[in-house]
Amino acid sequence: MAVFRKNCTGVISSILIFSFSGCGSDSAKDVADATKNLARAPGLVGIWKSTCDTFGPLSSSGRSLFEFEPLIYRKQILMYADAQCATAMGKVVYTGEFALGNTDDLAENARRVDLTPKKLHVTATTESGVSAMNLAAMCGIKDWTLNKEREVTEAAVAGNCLFAEKVGVTQFDIFAMDDQTLKFGKSFLLGSVTDVASRPSKLSDRTFSKAEKLE
Repeated sequence: MAVFRKNCTGVISSILIFSFSGCGSDSAKDVADATKNLARAPGLVGIWKSTCDTFGPLSSSGRSLFEFEPLIYRKQILMYADAQCATAMGKVVYTGEFALGNTDDLAENARRVDLTPKKLHVTATTESGVSAMNLAAMCGIKDWTLNKEREVTEAAVAGNCLFAEKVGVTQFDIFAMDDQTLKFGKSFLLGSVTDVASRPSKLSDRTFSKAEKLE
């Protein structure tokens, strides 16, 4: 079985460059955790794309994409100003670490998953998105510009962003999958619970499908 280690020069993608702490330590725990993740759900590695879903108090919507590596995940949320995922507004990208648990007493062949977002990047992808984000002073920023990615990790840690996922706080969820579909208990547009005792026990109806790439 191949074991993947963290790259101390950073994980590079078309979305962002992200560097984890602890590089150079060659942590045995990291290697062990990667091996556990691969053993418990080898088919999870890859990109998964959701269908459109409405959220929040406004008539807005979004689609979520997960990219899983043995230790690292990226969650990309595409935001829309309408309820049908037609009028693009912006893009949110969380990057973090995850750990998979056993099935134990869970129904539907589900497994436990703990997701900890570490970084947050946000981009306004249309002029209407720029206007809306500046009007809301999203994450404390009032000078958003078109297609300029901004790292807002510190604002997210402080809880000053208009998102449900607080960076640095672990979310507790469950998941189940087959070759082409993936379901969670909660993790979708607004993340899962941060109290382990409240971990979902049933899967959501929302389905993620295999995708070729992040958008």
